[in-house]
Amino acid sequence: MKPSPIFALALLALTTSCSGDYTFTPPDENVLPLVDLDVTPRTISREGACGAFVEEVTLENVGTRTVTLSSITTTGESWNVQPDWPQQLEPGEVAVLQLTGVGGDGTLLIESDDTAEPSIEVPLVGVLNTAPSVVILDPDPDSILELDDVALVAKISDDVDAPDDLQVAWRSSIDGLLDNTSANGDGDLTYLWAAPRTPGDHVLTLDVSDGCDSVGQASVNICQEKTVASDALEIKDWTFAGAAQWDTKNDWLELTGLTPNQVGSAFATQETVYGGELDIEFLFYVGDGTGADGFSLTMLDASRSTATLGGTGCGMGYGGDSACTDGPALPGWTVEIDTYYNEGHDPTEEDHIAFVLDGQVDNPEAWVAAPELEDTGWHFMRVVVEAPNVQVYIDGTEYLDIYVAGNFAFDGWVGFTAGTGDITNKHLIYDLTVTESRCE
Repeated sequence: MKPSPIFALALLALTTSCSGDYTFTPPDENVLPLVDLDVTPRTISREGACGAFVEEVTLENVGTRTVTLSSITTTGESWNVQPDWPQQLEPGEVAVLQLTGVGGDGTLLIESDDTAEPSIEVPLVGVLNTAPSVVILDPDPDSILELDDVALVAKISDDVDAPDDLQVAWRSSIDGLLDNTSANGDGDLTYLWAAPRTPGDHVLTLDVSDGCDSVGQASVNICQEKTVASDALEIKDWTFAGAAQWDTKNDWLELTGLTPNQVGSAFATQETVYGGELDIEFLFYVGDGTGADGFSLTMLDASRSTATLGGTGCGMGYGGDSACTDGPALPGWTVEIDTYYNEGHDPTEEDHIAFVLDGQVDNPEAWVAAPELEDTGWHFMRVVVEAPNVQVYIDGTEYLDIYVAGNFAFDGWVGFTAGTGDITNKHLIYDLTVTESRCE
């Protein structure tokens, strides 16, 4: 039985479609696209730059056809790309773009006929170097420094450099460079500022510089007290007048002996101190006689002084302009210890302590009755002047704490005066310390 014509035709068609050399090949994932631009790096970040800097971006044609670059631009005012960028890159060709930055953010935009990425954006981040951080921890601002060694303490850091790589310099506005020893790895910085130091107001500054020579700075205002001990003042070399003398056997100052109608003074004329900021301490002895007249601590105004010895009697070697004394009044200020009553001139019949300006013995600014100070041994006296405030202590007890409207703003000489009348006393001074500060 023969097949039908329709079946025969179908069989012929099937036989024909299955014949021939056709082979199916799957796609190769490693075959590059025809147009492919590779950009490296895809992000630029520059931190701690010392100033304007240059970064590079590499363009490489990794495809099989020419890459045509239509536009290369930057956004952000702090970034720029070289103007002569290539128009085309052949397969395998590499070009390097140079970007100039000065800090701040931006974007590099590259437009081409790349098959997959016709627009490529490269984020740009630029952070310029910042100066080191500097904090002075000690001394505190407006400190008044004592006479001992002082530790200067600070904490420093930097955004790039290690603390111990930073250059440091402690400076005083008066004494100049103090130290440039580096901090430790934690940024702790300590310098022992040894005494003695120049008295007066200092601006203490710490400069810290990094690898970019950027300088961080901190400063504090401080005041250095001035102290002159008795040995430094060399009392035995002071200017003596009248009966005053240096007792070489006992190493103390004798203003008067037990001779009647004597007056004596001794002043440190080789060195001036400031009359408005003083702390003076010493020991005194009054006695062995019949009870007169007393002694004074006097700050003598060097610019107005024409003598170092004032009047006798109630003047006690410093006072004048009074009927009870024949001598000149010494300019400056005085704390007197008066052990004899001059009727009509002294404010009280009692022994007293008084504060006097310009030797005006008849017009004390303030006075207070004194305890028994004659023939009772050595006494410790302290006078603190922080103009216009004046404080007077004897043996630890405060006797005067007053405000005086007068002239303290002068450079002068520290000294002592004393006098006797018809009756007498020894007046002795020992172990003097003068501390001067010009800080307000």
